[in-house]
Amino acid sequence: MLLRETDRQIGLIYKLTSCIRYSRYARYTDHELSELLVQRIY
Repeated sequence: MLLRETDRQIGLIYKLTSCIRYSRYARYTDHELSELLVQRIY
């Protein structure tokens, strides 16, 4: 929970998603990269 709150304050996931190229087709994916990172990190 501490990491999640820190992320909300400083935008950690947003910064990570801006560094990673996500080359999947949008029409074939249901989840954004940020949602996938949140699931793995938390």
